[in-house]
Amino acid sequence: MKTFSLSLMMSVLLLTSFTIAHAQTKRVVASKNYVTQKVEADRFNAIQLLGSADIVYRQSASTTVEIYGSDNIVPLLETYTSNGTLTVKFKKNTRIINRGKLIVKVSSPELNKITVNGSGDIKLANGIQTNKNIDVTVNGSGDIAGEGFQCEAITISVRGSGDIKLQKIQSKTCVVSIAGSGDVALSGQTGEAKYRIAGSGDISASSLRAVNTSASVSGSGDIECHADKKLTARVSGSGSVAYKGNPEEIDAPRKKIRKM
Repeated sequence: MKTFSLSLMMSVLLLTSFTIAHAQTKRVVASKNYVTQKVEADRFNAIQLLGSADIVYRQSASTTVEIYGSDNIVPLLETYTSNGTLTVKFKKNTRIINRGKLIVKVSSPELNKITVNGSGDIKLANGIQTNKNIDVTVNGSGDIAGEGFQCEAITISVRGSGDIKLQKIQSKTCVVSIAGSGDVALSGQTGEAKYRIAGSGDISASSLRAVNTSASVSGSGDIECHADKKLTARVSGSGSVAYKGNPEEIDAPRKKIRKM
């Protein structure tokens, strides 16, 4: 009897907690009455996007943040800077239904790290020019795209179904990893290129000219790459590696690799 009473009490408490949490969640339908709001922002060199908003970044001499969206959605979006990272996310207990257009336009003199956690997209309108490293990450289904990148090293990571497309890269090294079904497309020039896929995603980097290239596939993903001097390739699963260029040295299984 005591066991039954305890179980009943726990069930009631869980149901009550769920009901309260559901009641506290604010459901909002976009008004489609669009406004622009400027936001004060401290200087940042990294962007973290949480959720479904879209960001357009432009490298410039000044630091700015501007939100464009429905007048009842814009106030629900939080933007703040902490330890050099600009975070963009919706307020807690907010559920947006059919948000319409929601674009956060931001600018800064320097940007070295870009992260998407969720379904939002980031467009790097005029690329990034820096003498430091660049880190680009998608966790989820969001996308990151841009053209014109000059840096020491660029690291690109996709975990999930999101896509990253970066064109006209100039770097000493380029490291790309995919875990999931996302795709990465690259062009430009680099010294050392390292590509790794665990899953069904694809890396299209035959237009990224590299001196030495290492390519590894575990799963059904495909890698298209370029190598001038040395190509090292490993394939485990049904995936494949295809390459352009005329490398002097090739270390790869013949069955899983082909020249484009």
